[in-house]
Amino acid sequence: MSGSSVTRQKGSKGYRFGPAAGASPLFPPRYPDKATAAEALTHIVHQSPEALGQSGTRWKLSTLLAACDWLRLRTLPGLHQVLDRLDIGWKRAHRHVHSPDVCYVDKLRDVRINLLNIDLERRVLLFQDEFTLHRQPSLASAYEVVGSTQPLAELGWKSNYEWRIAATLNALTGQVTFAQTKVFDIPHLVRFNQQVVDTYPGLEIQMAQDNWPVHFHPDVRAARQPQEWKWAFRLPKNVLQGPARKQSS
Repeated sequence: MSGSSVTRQKGSKGYRFGPAAGASPLFPPRYPDKATAAEALTHIVHQSPEALGQSGTRWKLSTLLAACDWLRLRTLPGLHQVLDRLDIGWKRAHRHVHSPDVCYVDKLRDVRINLLNIDLERRVLLFQDEFTLHRQPSLASAYEVVGSTQPLAELGWKSNYEWRIAATLNALTGQVTFAQTKVFDIPHLVRFNQQVVDTYPGLEIQMAQDNWPVHFHPDVRAARQPQEWKWAFRLPKNVLQGPARKQSS
C-alpha cells in the first residue's frame, strides 16, 4: 500500500504519522527532537487558552488538543502520552501576575530571526530592561535552633529606599550598557536611550523591550529617530498620544 497511512504503535495511541515510513512516534511531526517539541508546547501552555481561541482560564486536554491541530493527534489519551514524553505534567500552580501578550510567540520568533541575521557591520540586537533594588536585604531563610525562635534579619539604621537601574545586553557580545538613579522617569529614559546610541555609533540598533508603557510614551518616541513598530502597543488612557513637550536634539 503506497502513500500516506495512519499507523498505531504501542505506546502512541491515537497518534497519526505522515507518509514517511518509520516516522518517530515520540514527537510531533513538526519538530525533530524532544527539546524543540517540548519548548513549542511549553510556550502554548504558558499562554491563556483564550489567547488561542479556546474557552476557560486553564488548559484542559480537550482545549489543548483543539488549539494544537499541528500535533496530528486524535485522542486525549494520545495527547496525554505525548505530554508525558515531553515532561509536561499537571502541577499545582503558584500565584503569579502576568501581563498577557497575544503576540508573545510571534515576537519571540522575530527575536530569534534577528539573532540569526545579526550584521556586525550594520546593526546590533540589544535586550533592554529596568530593575528596582532596595537598600535593605529581603527576608530569607536562615539556620536557627529548632522551636519558636526565629532567625533575625539584621537591618541597617537608614531607611529602605529604592534604587532603579536600566541596562541593555548585547545579544552577540554580551556588552552591558547601564544607567542608575533613584527615580527612572521619562527624561532619564530618554537620556539612557541617547547613551545607548552613543555606545554604538553609526550602527542600526534593534532593541527588544517589554510592554512597560513608558517605553512607548510620546516623549520617549519623539526623542528617537523614526521607528518601525511592527507590533501595536497600548498606552494608558491618561497618556497623551502626541509628545507632551518638545525634546531637545
